[in-house]
Amino acid sequence: AQPAGDWGVKRDPFNQTDIARYKAILRANPHDASALAKLLELYRRYRTIDILKDEYAKLIDKNPDDVAALVVMGRLQRATGDDARALDLFQRAVDRRDNDAPTWLLIGELEKGANKPRDARAAYDKALGHAQAKDMKKKALRALADLALATGDNDAANAYFQRFLELDPRNAQLW
Repeated sequence: AQPAGDWGVKRDPFNQTDIARYKAILRANPHDASALAKLLELYRRYRTIDILKDEYAKLIDKNPDDVAALVVMGRLQRATGDDARALDLFQRAVDRRDNDAPTWLLIGELEKGANKPRDARAAYDKALGHAQAKDMKKKALRALADLALATGDNDAANAYFQRFLELDPRNAQLW
């Protein structure tokens, strides 16, 4: 007969294999939203976000030119509300890889949120120039058009909307 105690084996739900898999996905594509969300969920539930930040900080300390680590760390900072630190990390990432359109979009969003329309417009222009995917171009054009409208530059807004319509001619809402 067994005593009525907790003698069963318990497995740590913080599975290192899953963590490594999500980190590998983020290494290949630092803009993968679902991998970062799962990683954040696991760390929030079973550890702390600060531990995850420390792990990425160590990667950056070891290799300051690691663009993927810089972008992921910037996204972590943004997710926890430190937009100034996130902007700094994103700037460092694009200094090393200028053709990273998704990072330029993130910089544009942060600059727009900080009420710096000129800097935001420059970042969105860079994103548009480097964007390969149609959806990425549409995001950049829409943001540029919104910024132009907000600053009263109707001619530029119309030009951006025209380019947007060339990409998506069946967009009834935009017409």
